[in-house]
Amino acid sequence: MVQSPEAPIIAHLIRKICPGGITTVAILGGNSVVGRSLEVLLQGGGYSTRIIEEPVTGKPQELLEGIRLLLVAPTPDTNSRERFLASMGSVPSVAAVPVLRLSTVLNRVPPEQAGLVLWPCRLEELESEIEAALRTSSRASNLAPGFRLEEPEFEGADRRLGAV
Repeated sequence: MVQSPEAPIIAHLIRKICPGGITTVAILGGNSVVGRSLEVLLQGGGYSTRIIEEPVTGKPQELLEGIRLLLVAPTPDTNSRERFLASMGSVPSVAAVPVLRLSTVLNRVPPEQAGLVLWPCRLEELESEIEAALRTSSRASNLAPGFRLEEPEFEGADRRLGAV
């Protein structure tokens, strides 16, 4: 596999964000061409990846063990993934895993929606979104009990952080 010249810099940034080691990103919808491409790109950028194929058959706490971020690849069939994402919120051990959705739809959702990344995008943009989600998640986990980050302002928006 050919590695980009930026890979060492990106890997260094990841180790700064996650001093315990390389960040593992799960890719939901990894059995698609986009999912497999994301896997290769992210591995080249210094991330460890785990593919979650659809339809999802496992439990969120098992599939997301050790995962720092869930990246949802765009696909036409969303029934299985919506059930999986909904079930994540009811499992405390994975509810706080940040979720980034890649979307090819420009006109239905505002691009500034938390947790949404317009696809296709440059690898640098995706890595920037991943790093921002990880920083936000880290800050949220350091909040005192009873405090939480703001929720999105409109219905249907993904929460970058689960229930606190």
